[in-house]
Amino acid sequence: HTPRADTQNSLPPLGKMEVINADKGHVFVIEGEPMQNILVIEEGVLLRTKLSVPQHKRRASLEQIETVTQETLLGQSVVVDKIAGRGRVAGMLHSFTKTNSYGDGAFATVSAEGPCKVWMLGTDHFQACITQTPERSLYLLNLLAHELRVGSKSLRGLIQSAKGSGGRKSDKDVVRV
Repeated sequence: HTPRADTQNSLPPLGKMEVINADKGHVFVIEGEPMQNILVIEEGVLLRTKLSVPQHKRRASLEQIETVTQETLLGQSVVVDKIAGRGRVAGMLHSFTKTNSYGDGAFATVSAEGPCKVWMLGTDHFQACITQTPERSLYLLNLLAHELRVGSKSLRGLIQSAKGSGGRKSDKDVVRV
């Protein structure tokens, strides 16, 4: 059941979001630290990097860096991906756990690739808001299900396109993701 539009308009506000106008290199979260905010991009690109040292040495490696900056981390890290586009989000997965302990903290360091405008919503506040009313929870689940459907259809389209252009005849020639 998807909430009706009139129900959505009467939902309590999601909460106060803080806007950050960040310069290139601004570090929002460091790999392994608790993810305390959901980051929503308005403008710019976020860079996610992962230390290129064995997992058991990562904490010690970070502790050796006096001032953690994007520049100091890039020398020891691998770029995982870039998050770009208005409304794109980082930190959502961590926001769904009560203890904020999915894994052992943030999967990667998140920093600004260049100047950017990012809105931050505290995960504690987010959890309180979505558990406040069933309508808000259902609405959020509806949005997430829609995103999953769009992603699945896009992936299927890419696979079909790859099969068509590569002359492949069967699914066994396609890598499943």
